[in-house]
Amino acid sequence: MRGGMRNPMPEQPADIRNKNFEEVALGYDMATAIDEAQRCLNCPKPRCVEGCPVNVEIPAFIQAIAQSKLNEAITILKRKNSLPAVCGRVCPQENQCESKCVLGIKGESVAIGRLERFVADYAREQGIDITKTDIDSSKDKR
Repeated sequence: MRGGMRNPMPEQPADIRNKNFEEVALGYDMATAIDEAQRCLNCPKPRCVEGCPVNVEIPAFIQAIAQSKLNEAITILKRKNSLPAVCGRVCPQENQCESKCVLGIKGESVAIGRLERFVADYAREQGIDITKTDIDSSKDKR
């Protein structure tokens, strides 16, 4: 747990993005995602989950990232959200889960949406396909 300032989202430079139709936001790399995940306080009563419309187990997936357990992180995410790559990009986290983050009271909240996007993109890039069967069997192991 490191607290501190939120990691900025890397972006394409303006002189490059004005010539293409690719995403402006480039997403976190592994080191940045782990650093951001380590900011999470892992609250005993996580208000961020209350702010999530689908009740994603936010502290659990963030802790998995902080421990470099990305297969576990995507499994946790997909228990409640079948489209984390989309939600990590378009869900208004700043008005939902991130607005409830305790760190945001006196500083900047954990970048929950950016971490969700990172995990989903990592899973896609690595060919990790979490199915309903995988999720059901992971619940049995708890």
